[in-house]
Amino acid sequence: MNRKLFALARDNAGRGSGIRSEAAGDTATIYIYDVIDAYWGVSAADVAAELGKIDAKNITVRINTPGGDVFEARAIMTLLVEHPATVTAKIDGVAASAGSVIALAADTVEIADGGFYMIHKGWTFLLVNIKKCGENSQKSAIFRGLRPPFSWSRRWTKRNSRTRRNPTIINPGRLGHDARSDA
Repeated sequence: MNRKLFALARDNAGRGSGIRSEAAGDTATIYIYDVIDAYWGVSAADVAAELGKIDAKNITVRINTPGGDVFEARAIMTLLVEHPATVTAKIDGVAASAGSVIALAADTVEIADGGFYMIHKGWTFLLVNIKKCGENSQKSAIFRGLRPPFSWSRRWTKRNSRTRRNPTIINPGRLGHDARSDA
């Protein structure tokens, strides 16, 4: 398995990130169409570079990602939240896992017909001596700090508490009026 993963990384090295942006009038569009990862996908540095080119009043972030590194996603989220433009997230395909975190940065979230938003409990893995495994519980406190800070997401998660146990896929019909963030 490791050989396949390293082969995939090697084959994709230099391919470029799955991010691009374009501007028309007072609206700029950023496309995040890749895994969220600093090495072989869209990174926070990529998003920062694209945002640095934008002086539009409105930004549309089009998302189609299976997720990836939650810390990269959290950094992207912070960049979008702190940007002075009004941000709209459009989920064109899927905003899964770490990708769902990016959507939370928007002032408004829209999901295309057939699109999905997937949230789940955070995952982690360790490659350590068995004595060190108890330390993993301390690390879980870090991940609790990554919970979505936006109230519509907290309300949705509370009402649908099975999300705490199993991955949950949300389509436009299920999300309903909750897709409008009141952050």
